[in-house]
Amino acid sequence: MRLNFEDVPRIMQLLQDGRFYIKRMIVRRLFSFVAWKHVLGGYTRQGHKADNLFGIRRCNLIHTCGDDNLRSRGHPRADASWVANIVKERLRGEPSYRPCMMLTDIQRDYGVELNYHKVWKGKELAMHDIHGVEEGSYDRLRWYCSAIKETNPGSIVECEIDHQTNKFKRFICFKACATGFINGCRPLIFLDGTHIKNKYKGCILVAVAKDANDDIFTLAYSVVDAENDDNWGWFCFHLKGALLSHRMMVFDEFTFFSDRHPGIIKAIHLVFPSSYHAYCLRHLVDNFVKQVSYY
Repeated sequence: MRLNFEDVPRIMQLLQDGRFYIKRMIVRRLFSFVAWKHVLGGYTRQGHKADNLFGIRRCNLIHTCGDDNLRSRGHPRADASWVANIVKERLRGEPSYRPCMMLTDIQRDYGVELNYHKVWKGKELAMHDIHGVEEGSYDRLRWYCSAIKETNPGSIVECEIDHQTNKFKRFICFKACATGFINGCRPLIFLDGTHIKNKYKGCILVAVAKDANDDIFTLAYSVVDAENDDNWGWFCFHLKGALLSHRMMVFDEFTFFSDRHPGIIKAIHLVFPSSYHAYCLRHLVDNFVKQVSYY
């Protein structure tokens, strides 16, 4: 319906009487409307010449529209994508921001109760937006190994891929780490492994030392599918090659520390037969308590 400027007084009278409702109107001339609550329960509109200004007759700052639904668990707008948009910026500066912390913060800041799985999924989406998906990282594995050799001359990088199972093993020893260990650390090498708790699982094998400040100094690490005899032997073999490449020929000067994992014991005996192998006291106590608890 098209209205002329001359029709406005008649339309305003109809609106004030509460007998007419216009869903959409197109006014040929520049004209604006201001709405306020009518005494009969409806709404009326007052016309003014358009001058980029508008007036507010009454304002209620307490809004309850949809509040009960928004605070419920099943609200459709509080989905994983919504969570991702909220936590993305904080995740950029705080990658350790955990889903349980997100639950508390969202409940406090937005009054929305969500389940853990939805928040965890939201974090995954946010991490994908920031760093990309895991599949893309694995596709660039060979490029990454080549980039290390080109940008860090003297670094040792080995990558073996089983094309039948699509599993891989990767060993990395940066030149700076090897040089720092030789020149600034005591001849003590600590070996241990830790599990990767992400979508694709796996295990990280590490060799670390202690510097002059008694801080942990990373020497080399490897990403493998599991912590077993074969992978520990493969890791120690390449660790020996990395040390040999820096003229570290006297291996009986080194002392290795470990948690008595069978794979480490076999690997050190095979690859470093002249080196002394000590055991971590904390792991000795933990293993002893674990074995005693079985009886």
